[in-house]
Amino acid sequence: MVEFAFLLIILLFVLQGVVLVYLLTAKKQRLDSEEEKERYYQNWFPSFYAYLLSNSGTKPEVDAPARIYVPVIEGILNHLIDHEYESIDKKRLQAVTHFYLVPSYRLYLKHGSWSQRVNTLYFIEEFSIIELKNDVWIHFHHLTASDEEYRQALRTLASFHDERLIPILLQSHQLSQRMIKELLRKIPISVIRQLMDAMENNKERLPHQLQL
Repeated sequence: MVEFAFLLIILLFVLQGVVLVYLLTAKKQRLDSEEEKERYYQNWFPSFYAYLLSNSGTKPEVDAPARIYVPVIEGILNHLIDHEYESIDKKRLQAVTHFYLVPSYRLYLKHGSWSQRVNTLYFIEEFSIIELKNDVWIHFHHLTASDEEYRQALRTLASFHDERLIPILLQSHQLSQRMIKELLRKIPISVIRQLMDAMENNKERLPHQLQL
């Protein structure tokens, strides 16, 4: 009995050691990855800045795999849009997103993790990647849960002024009034007028959330 207890204690110490080594290794890998991304960010930022804001230079070259360059470019574009949006050459911005982000975003929407898909939908909206509008629409119709992925897909479609949102707003009982108001702020007056006309013709079937 004493020997069994002694072996059990040793086993517990070994398991604790294994878990500790795993946690330390995972933390180191995460820190190394973040440091690597930061180095690329600092190296690439000047060339992206010059290309998007100075109308000079050629499209920046990136020498890293997608797992590195996608989040790094997202960070660069996010910074420039937040601080220099009015000065950005929008055609060049489209060229950058088309060349560097669109292929990966299509892949993420189809095969990415939940968090990866939500982030992808957010950045598609943030960077106004209009060429992915139909991809987002198709992805939206594959969603079954009314969670943040569902809501972000709607935000992205609304930011593209997609008129196909009208029947969804008219028929959905899953959206809160707050969410509907958020979507309405993103769409142009022409689409809002279409929605109002449709509401007028379907008063008896309107979800209560649309009784704004």
